[in-house]
Amino acid sequence: MPGPTLASLTTLRLGGPITEPLRLSDLDDWQELVRTVGHREEHRPLTLGHGSNVIASDTGHSGTVAVMNTRGITAKKQEGGAVLVTVQAGHPLTDLVAWAASEKLAGTECLAGIPGTVGAAPVQNAGAYGRQIGDVLEHVTAWDWDAGLLRTLPARACLLRHRGSRFKSDPGRWTILTVAIRLTRTPAAPVSYQPLADELAVEPGSRPPVTEVTTAVLANRHRRGLLLDPHGPDARQVGSVFLNPPVTAAQADRWSAAGCPVHTDSDGQLRAGAGWLLELTGCHPGQRITESIRCSEARTLTLTAHDGATATGFTRALADLSGRVEAVTGIALRPEPLAIGTWPQAHAFIDTGTSRTRRAPPPDRCPRDWVATAIDPPLFTGACWSGRVLPRARRTPHRTGQVNDMLDHPTRPARAALYLRCYPTDAAGLDYQRAVLERLARQRGLPLPTAFLDDGVRSGDQRPALERLLERAGQGWVNVVLVPGPFVFSLDDRSARATVRRLEALDCTVLELTGRDALPLHALTA
Repeated sequence: MPGPTLASLTTLRLGGPITEPLRLSDLDDWQELVRTVGHREEHRPLTLGHGSNVIASDTGHSGTVAVMNTRGITAKKQEGGAVLVTVQAGHPLTDLVAWAASEKLAGTECLAGIPGTVGAAPVQNAGAYGRQIGDVLEHVTAWDWDAGLLRTLPARACLLRHRGSRFKSDPGRWTILTVAIRLTRTPAAPVSYQPLADELAVEPGSRPPVTEVTTAVLANRHRRGLLLDPHGPDARQVGSVFLNPPVTAAQADRWSAAGCPVHTDSDGQLRAGAGWLLELTGCHPGQRITESIRCSEARTLTLTAHDGATATGFTRALADLSGRVEAVTGIALRPEPLAIGTWPQAHAFIDTGTSRTRRAPPPDRCPRDWVATAIDPPLFTGACWSGRVLPRARRTPHRTGQVNDMLDHPTRPARAALYLRCYPTDAAGLDYQRAVLERLARQRGLPLPTAFLDDGVRSGDQRPALERLLERAGQGWVNVVLVPGPFVFSLDDRSARATVRRLEALDCTVLELTGRDALPLHALTA
C-alpha cells in the first residue's frame, strides 16, 4: 500500500513521500505536537494548512509534517458596535467570510473565495479588491519555535505589508495558532476596486450591504477563473503563479500606455498586471506550456498540472515564463507559490521556507545540492529560490567586500551591478566612474556589471535607480554591487551604511574602490 505523500496534502497534487503527518484538530493537543517534534530532535516541523499555494518537491520531505486542521470561531462584542472574532488557524478562510456575511459583519467580504486557511492569511497579508486581512487584524497567537514559547503579537508587531509580514520574512520561526480580527456591524467597507464597483453597479466609494459585496466578489472571481473547483479540469493548480511585479514610474507610464493594468498597492508601490505581461509574450488561456502543464482555461496567470506533471517541471515552466517576460519588458516576475520539501536539484526560483530566506539566480545557475528545510505554517506566497549564492565576503572597515575568493565556485556565479549617483548632473563624470568600476569588475573576474545610475539626484531625494537595484538584488539577479564608496548611497554616513546593510541582507557583496583600484583617465583605454 503506498505511503503518504506531499501530493495528497496540496492542491497541485505534486510531491513525494513523507512520514505519516501529524494532524492537529484540537488546539489543546498543540503541546503534545511540540513534544513529538522535540523527541524527534527536529527544530521545527514542515507545517501545512490546505496546501493551496505551495509546490511540493518530487522527493518529498524527510522530517515531520504537521497539518493544521483546527477549526472554530468565537465572537465577543466590543464597545462601539465592533465584534472581536477569534478564529482557529486551520479554519478555512472562505468559511470565515461566509460566516461574517451571514452575521452581517463587515471587514472580510473582499476576501471571499480566497483559498487556504485563516492562519495563512496574516503570513501573506492576504487580500483582494483593495482590501486585505491587515485592515481588520487585531492580534495573532503564534508558537515561537526559536524561543519555545507561545506569544501574542498585536497587528503592528506582525509588520504587515503588501503580500508580506514578519512571518513571511522569518520563515520557520512562527506557527500561527489563532487569529483575532475586529469586524463591525455596518455596511461593507467603501468599494475602491473599479471591477468590483462595476460588478455591483455602484460608484467607487459606495458602501453596499455586506452580503451583496460578498456575492459580487464571488461572482467576479468565478468569471475570472479565480475560484478553485476541486473537481474541474483546472483543479490541480495554485492560483496565480506570479505576483503583480513592482515597476518604476517610467515603466508604469510606458506599459499602461500600451494597455497594461497598473495599480498602486497598499504600500504605495506601483505594480503592473502579471497576467497582461504574460499575454504580451504570446501566452493565453488554455495554452500548453509543456506536455503536462497548461494555462488554465479561464486565465493565463494560473498554470494547471495534468497527467505526468512533476514539481521540477512546474518550476521550470515558471522560470521559462518569467524569462520570456523579462526579455520582452525588462520586468522580472516573482513567483507567488512557495516551494516546500527537499529539492536535490534546484531547477527554479521559488521562495522556500528555510530558516532565513535569501534570493538566488535563474534556474540554470542554481547550486546543485540545495535543500529546503521546514517551513513555518502555511506560508502561501513566495518568490525565488532560497540558498546562499555567494559566501559572505571578509570585511574590513571601509572595505565592504572582496570577491576574489568567491569566483572559485563555478556553481555560484557572480551577477554584478554597479551603482553611481551624482548631483548636479555630470554625464562625463558618470562615464568616467562607470569605466573605472567596469575595469575593476574585469580585474576581479566579474562579468560586465549592469549599471544603475542616478544622475542629478540628491542623496536625500528619491533614488529610482537605487530602488531598482535593491529590487533586483531582492529577486536574486544581482549579488555583487560595485561602488566608488558608501558615500555614493548618501552623504550621511549612517544612511549610507544602512543601505550597505540592506544589500548585505539580500546576500549581496558590496565591492568598494580603494586607492589602488582607482585609475587615471588615460589608463582606462588599456
